[in-house]
Amino acid sequence: MAQGPITNRSRPAERWRAFDPDWYRFAYPMMDQLLRQSPEHEPEQVYLALGPVLRQSPNPYFCESWYLDQYPDVAAMIRSGEYRSGFDHYCRHGHHTLSPHWLFNLELYRQRVTTAYRRPYDAVQDGDAYDHFLRIGQFQGLSGHWLFDPHIYATLAPYDVRARLRQDGAFTTLLHHLCLGDPEPVVSLLFDPVWYRQRYPHVAEEIRAGRWRCGLQHYLQCPDAAGLDPNPQFSEPRYRAYFEDVQAAIRDKAFRNGFEHFLRHGLQEARATFVPGPAGEAVDEIPQRTPPVSSGFPLRTQSFSMVTFLPAEPGAAADGGWRVGAIGSDGRLLDAFPNRGVAVGQSLVISERLTGPHIYGGTLGAKFGQLLLGGLSRLWFLRQHPDLPVIWQSDRALLTEPWPDLIAQLWRLLGLDRHRHVHVKAPVLVEQVILPDAGRQTMLTMHPRQASALAVHRATGPGQGRLVWLSRRGLPDSEGRLEPEEVIEALLQARGWSVVQPESLTLADHVAIFATADVVAGAVGDAFHAALLCAEPSARLVLVTRPGVPPHDFDLIAEACSLQHRYIMPDTLPASGSGADALAWVADAAALVDRICAAAG
Repeated sequence: MAQGPITNRSRPAERWRAFDPDWYRFAYPMMDQLLRQSPEHEPEQVYLALGPVLRQSPNPYFCESWYLDQYPDVAAMIRSGEYRSGFDHYCRHGHHTLSPHWLFNLELYRQRVTTAYRRPYDAVQDGDAYDHFLRIGQFQGLSGHWLFDPHIYATLAPYDVRARLRQDGAFTTLLHHLCLGDPEPVVSLLFDPVWYRQRYPHVAEEIRAGRWRCGLQHYLQCPDAAGLDPNPQFSEPRYRAYFEDVQAAIRDKAFRNGFEHFLRHGLQEARATFVPGPAGEAVDEIPQRTPPVSSGFPLRTQSFSMVTFLPAEPGAAADGGWRVGAIGSDGRLLDAFPNRGVAVGQSLVISERLTGPHIYGGTLGAKFGQLLLGGLSRLWFLRQHPDLPVIWQSDRALLTEPWPDLIAQLWRLLGLDRHRHVHVKAPVLVEQVILPDAGRQTMLTMHPRQASALAVHRATGPGQGRLVWLSRRGLPDSEGRLEPEEVIEALLQARGWSVVQPESLTLADHVAIFATADVVAGAVGDAFHAALLCAEPSARLVLVTRPGVPPHDFDLIAEACSLQHRYIMPDTLPASGSGADALAWVADAAALVDRICAAAG
């Protein structure tokens, strides 16, 4: 039976279909030796004759062994003679619905394209999804796997590797990089390759023996993943022991292990994130982890000439309108800037031309927490150059309710009122733009220079009390909350707590709470982000989780502020709504108050 990808020359070949002789010889030294001894044979001939038997791959984009392990029904059809190899099956049928590689998930990539392009993935318009990723997506910073972060890879890779990223794309570069052997590149903050090999010495031996390309491949492909931890902050057995539904789903083959569940669902569901500790230990509170506030990546600036910034037009993406974007002098999107759902090729009517250098500040959203951690991630550079004007883009209208003058207060607190600010409301052409690196690199890490740039306010006065509960009752109903909060607050007040609605305070007084109180507690939300603005925070944090609110921001805040923090996960009834806006009812308010007081000491 003919090998589909090798003999079918009539159709335009996707990148993953082509046999790569140079890679084949380099990836399989035994085959290279055979070819040197028999120069009359072509590498492709050798692959067709021996590759299927040896479970070899024809190029770096397809992993034969993983594909057969992942889809045993395909392996059965190969044994029956219906297909020559997993690659043959993938090229003829599998590429429509199956994933080809241990570091690419077809369903996830389509979801991410949908999010990035603000429209469903269209096979007619976009073509084959994997080929789209290899030709386009990887050059736009998209990823097809939860454990591959192109930005982390680019930031931590050596110079010679970084030099190839723009030419070849992050994913292609990584696949060739892995053939070089040690040291294994870091491609995600969620998988620690050095720690993984030290924790599991047999893995290091198997990698040296050539069974695996790297530790990450072993973790994603080996048959015993349910007994392995991916990093020092996540305990696989403890996560499964804590969540019985996860254990059952693993038994039913719905998930490979608990960490896969965590990546797909647990993070969004605010499950016990990165739970350390021995398996089976009784859990009453979610122990904390320590995310990196790290200087392990550089903070640099880039300069661009003649940049056109596009305004945000919420709801216009489906009509072909503009979203947040930046276009270079050649008419192409500048991928160094945030570009989301931008329709390229439309006529640009420039409303204003700005001369001289301007700093790109970032995008400003309507959430206070997003504003501090995301929108102001370049604050480290802005504070050093108060003489330069700043360009801002906005996803939505800036915060107005329930804090009408919050932006003005924040700008005064941070000294940003000394700048001239340009908010992009129509296409604007800027002669020179300085783009600082974002101090917050991912949702799990930030640079200490960014943290210190935020921490500017020194508290004065007695504060709000020793034990402070940050209430959400003054927020709009759409913000999400735990009910019955009025009952919870009354019980806390009866036990000596001060109940504070942050929106009723000035921003300075809100920030001061974290320096003047002994304990600050509350349902997780943006009110805790204000601790980042405190120059000398000292309070201990007791964080009550809410369904749909991941804890990573609050771990990062506590680490940046050097604050002790503990989580309490209350028993709740099914929530109405979804995500951070969900309304959830606590099953036993009195029991929750007891746990809060016990955690406060």
